[in-house]
Amino acid sequence: RFDGTQLPDLKDVRCPYVGLEAFRAQDQPYFFGRESDTRALLAQVHDAPLTIVLGASGSGKSSLVLSGVLPALADEEPGLRVVPPFVPGNAVLDYLVEALLQGGEPAPEIAALRENPQRLLALIGEGDAPVLITIDQFEEVFTLCSTTDREALVAGLAQLLGAGRGHRVILTVREEFRSRIVELLPFAPYLDKAWCSMRPMGYDELRAAVEKPASLVNLQFQAGIVDDLVKKVLGQPAALPLLQFNLRLLWEKRDRNRITWEVYRRTGDPLNALKSSADRFYDGLADETQDEVKRVLLELVRVDELLEAYRQPVPKSRLLEAGKASTEGVLELLARNDYVRISAAAGETD
Repeated sequence: RFDGTQLPDLKDVRCPYVGLEAFRAQDQPYFFGRESDTRALLAQVHDAPLTIVLGASGSGKSSLVLSGVLPALADEEPGLRVVPPFVPGNAVLDYLVEALLQGGEPAPEIAALRENPQRLLALIGEGDAPVLITIDQFEEVFTLCSTTDREALVAGLAQLLGAGRGHRVILTVREEFRSRIVELLPFAPYLDKAWCSMRPMGYDELRAAVEKPASLVNLQFQAGIVDDLVKKVLGQPAALPLLQFNLRLLWEKRDRNRITWEVYRRTGDPLNALKSSADRFYDGLADETQDEVKRVLLELVRVDELLEAYRQPVPKSRLLEAGKASTEGVLELLARNDYVRISAAAGETD
């Protein structure tokens, strides 16, 4: 007779799915389904100094660059200096300088770069190695950064691209910001060859994104579950994070090394699992805690005139000052359940 207790429980095995996060370099062994896109984008990065990856929120552009292209570039061009990728946030020049220096005192260099964008070339140095700078979620230079910092950044990057030393820049941008990118005149000489638009993954690619990471850790799906998962998200341009969230939830609720139909039905399909999980979390809180959770989360979202929502990092101190005695605990609760991220370095929450 079948004895489920004899199956491996995988308790010491890393989850092969990333949830709502993008795949990054350390996740590269579990990144499947975008092999052809990685090769195409890699060829473009080889040929063009500026590459702009456009796509809807949730289309997988960050994962393609961070877990597909950057590790491949590091292997193919060992002489290339790959600067750690970053997002602009509220302080894009700070993050740029910190990524370049990797230590030391960034404040004087940040001020110098704000005053003189040509300082970026001096920061990189006169060595022979070309440099690659990657800025993820570049739309934040429009939604979060000051005009002064945005102009200094773009002017500095243009100086870098025009230096004739093989330097390159990769940007990932939500597709609705394409016209705003065109308005950045220092980029004009490089835009013709810069664009790369994300395409939706096909059935076989989505299936590979589910099954191949599972096979690496001996995770088994009962027959029919993977097919149902894939059909639910097929053709949905922004569903990839929802699929990964559902897969991570299934991993957490697995029966030893198996995802069963009982677990799958209890978790819900990928288009609804996040909403259902968040509702269960919120409904299980006391009324007073619900009120503070709602206040905190609304502080971390900005909605523009077109009703598009964007993340809005704020200093943790501001949330605490405007909050209650319970706010610190609420932030820890939200962070523990992956609803917010708290950056120790910047003291910001998003």
